[in-house]
Amino acid sequence: MRLAPYGVLALVLAGCSDSTLKATNADPEASIVSHTDGDTVPEGVVTAFRGRAGDPDDAKSSLLASWFADGVSLCEAAAPGDDGTSTCEGALPPGTVELSFEVVDPSGAAATDAVTLEVAPTGAPTVDITDPVETGSYRTDALVTFTANVDDAEDAPEALVYTLSSSRDGDLSGQVTADSAGVAAAYLSLSEGEHALTLTATDTTGKVGRDTVIIDVGPPNAVPDCGITAPADGAVVALGDSVQLDGYATDATDAAADLSVTWSSDRDGLLATLTPDSSGRVPFNTSALTAATHALTLHVEDPLGEVCAQTVLLTVGAPPAIELVAPTPGDVVADGDAVAFSATVSDAEDGPAYLSLAWESSLDGLFSVQGADGTGVAAFDMEGLAVGEHLVTVTVTDRSGLSASASTRVVVDGLPTAPGVTLSPDR
Repeated sequence: MRLAPYGVLALVLAGCSDSTLKATNADPEASIVSHTDGDTVPEGVVTAFRGRAGDPDDAKSSLLASWFADGVSLCEAAAPGDDGTSTCEGALPPGTVELSFEVVDPSGAAATDAVTLEVAPTGAPTVDITDPVETGSYRTDALVTFTANVDDAEDAPEALVYTLSSSRDGDLSGQVTADSAGVAAAYLSLSEGEHALTLTATDTTGKVGRDTVIIDVGPPNAVPDCGITAPADGAVVALGDSVQLDGYATDATDAAADLSVTWSSDRDGLLATLTPDSSGRVPFNTSALTAATHALTLHVEDPLGEVCAQTVLLTVGAPPAIELVAPTPGDVVADGDAVAFSATVSDAEDGPAYLSLAWESSLDGLFSVQGADGTGVAAFDMEGLAVGEHLVTVTVTDRSGLSASASTRVVVDGLPTAPGVTLSPDR
């Protein structure tokens, strides 16, 4: 056999090396598995994105996976896990965003997958301060109750960050707590003066909601001053009569209009709720008190609960009844004769034995205190009344001090005088 020349063989071998023996590198693989085109994610909320990386020629640990949002790096290049999973956590701006996942192998070959996401805008928290209120009364020696209603469409109330500040006292954030119902609360000790209290709530996307209330904090609270000027303690009135209740209510640290004032009876309950006038007076008139001895109380309370109370006793009752039986009007008796007096008395609350009687004459004054027997009859005879016409009045008084009177006229006729005798000088 004739062998080919060496040069020819070398050319043949060289040709085989270029076409069949040259080494080739396969492109890596990249696939986004957590989201698909058109998915919606919330603005500003950290979201986990997952992709799958692979390569026929290279180990997964030798690959570099990168994430981009509209071409801007979202997560730095890093090797995927042993199973080829690459995870990126990030927050996206609102609008339509292209999320891309790129895988590069050690030889520089790359593969990319991309999806278009709709990033929905999120809202800021809403904050509504419900207490304190601008018209309230607040003092340096009393805690100021602070409450606010807070809500956020995306975050639970406990996930929000709260700051509370005063324009006068500075940061008060450490005193604020919030519950799952969205109520933020604090109890504040504030200095004297005007305060602008601002509560700010920040959600997990950094959006902020706030509300402000302006209040005035006064000096330490003073106890109200009050008193009853009418009726007098122990006074007695007849049932159905008009009773004038009068008093005053003042406060060194609160306006009269801010005081809560009531008149009440331990027998009849609440009688009136009033606001003091400009001078502090709290008058009230009633004729509806029931028959009883009443403890009438004037109660004054300031906005912070300090109280002044004064009480007087007032007896309301029906006066006794009396009928003057004798003498009858116009009776005439001779001087020196006994005059018969009688009357009948009664009382709704007291028996006859507890009623006192006073018999008086317009000429002789008080001439008897003869009382009634158990049946209510008072009777006696009286001698020695002065000659002339008498207006006789008998007054009955019960234990409450209520009284009634009856009157009549009687004439005491004097004896005729003997005619005088005149003797002549010569006899």
